Amino acid sequence: MTAKNILRQLKMLRIYSDMEWDEYINYFEHTDELAHYIVLNSCPAAQPNHSDNLALLDRIMNKKTAFSVSVDYNLSRKIVSSDYISDLKTREKITVGIVSGCYDLLHIGHIRCINFAKQFLKSYPASILYALTLSDKHIINKKGQDRPILNFNERLEMLSHVKAIDYISPLKDANCLNILDQIKPEFYFKDKLDATMQEVVSMEIDTVQANNGTIVYFPESLCRKLSTTKIIENIRSTHYDL
Repeated sequence: MTAKNILRQLKMLRIYSDMEWDEYINYFEHTDELAHYIVLNSCPAAQPNHSDNLALLDRIMNKKTAFSVSVDYNLSRKIVSSDYISDLKTREKITVGIVSGCYDLLHIGHIRCINFAKQFLKSYPASILYALTLSDKHIINKKGQDRPILNFNERLEMLSHVKAIDYISPLKDANCLNILDQIKPEFYFKDKLDATMQEVVSMEIDTVQANNGTIVYFPESLCRKLSTTKIIENIRSTHYDL
């Protein structure tokens, strides 16, 4: 599914209020194939009898893990290797901030946190926001057999349309440790609860700090209200008739 099609289906599922949808859609870039959706501030209503408009709902309701795919770096100029960022940082002397996650369904909570990180980095003129996302295989291991809903390329394409993100890399490993050690970001943005509940996040934080980086925690108000898991549970409890 393309980002355009995913957004159309998300609107159809009425995950957000009208006000939340207006906020959500405006975090996406206006200068690409999504422009007519965003400029009009509305996605066309999906026709329930059209298979293209049921694909997302079908995956959620029938617990279908997204078909695993190889990364397509041609989806966007923003999708790059960690070596590219390492070279860019050395050459341009830029400040790097990193966000990371599964970003399955890329909900408004994700994007609010991403936008918070971008706003924070505006104090540093030569700065980029660099996003890392887990592979399909590692999300299955972390979240269970019915995840991810969106495959690697679908998640990467969605992220690539977010205004606040400058570059994205797909993670080859089950965590960010190797890339954090390679890039040595000046800032690493995390949910404080993850830092206390997940040992690997604590290890990632130690890696960043060992390289003189700073950990910036997202405000709790951005992290507690919504999750992909809650969205999936709410959709399933609505008893859609496929």
